[in-house]
Amino acid sequence: MFSRNLRVVRVVFSLAFVLCISSRVVQANLYLTAHDVGWYNSVGDHPKFAKSYMMGSAGAFDGLFYRSYFVFDLATITQPIRSAQIQLYTDSGGYASPDLFEKVNFFDVSTPISTLMYGNTGQTGIHDDLGTGTIYGASLVSATTTPRWFSATLNSAGLAMLNAGLGTKVAIGGSLGSIGRPGQPVNELVYTTSFMTSGARLYLTYNTTAPGGFAALSAVPEPSTLAGAVAAMVLGGATMLRRRRVDA
Repeated sequence: MFSRNLRVVRVVFSLAFVLCISSRVVQANLYLTAHDVGWYNSVGDHPKFAKSYMMGSAGAFDGLFYRSYFVFDLATITQPIRSAQIQLYTDSGGYASPDLFEKVNFFDVSTPISTLMYGNTGQTGIHDDLGTGTIYGASLVSATTTPRWFSATLNSAGLAMLNAGLGTKVAIGGSLGSIGRPGQPVNELVYTTSFMTSGARLYLTYNTTAPGGFAALSAVPEPSTLAGAVAAMVLGGATMLRRRRVDA
């Protein structure tokens, strides 16, 4: 009788242990460097070799407006993204404006990525696309921001875009939303002076598998739910033991 009861207890607690470890999903953080970065000016020019971003008005330079795109490869991300920031680096001299602050807005991009990345001229529609549509987030930048990183937390629309694009490449557009002197010979620009994709990245928080080789779940179970399931198993085992004792 004792050995039989012991086997029941072992089965109950084994099931409870498996439930705990198989439901253990942890959150991971990742910096994802941009796959490609580039800009389009208001006459639709995009030099393919210029792997840098530029946003705003170059009124004192060529009188044109500039918008940028940022492409990220999510091929290695398979679990739902819970939060995300887009982060850009402005090196020394990357802020040119008489204003104390400039606002950078981030948007959805409808242009196919292969078209976006290809060197183009006269593509004014792509320039327009990079600063219109659904807004994903915004950030205030100032002269004191350089040289350093600035970031914008992506909103629910931005997160939905990333999760819909898991396993593929996605694009985000960027433009200056605070241009106050259009047509005047004044620069209002946020840009990088180096040709580099490493100056743009995503900071992601997502679900991943806990050590032990179990498949990751789509969401972390609530502690109360997990505790309730374990308690139910233990109570069920105790009930079985009592019944066996009564029957004996």
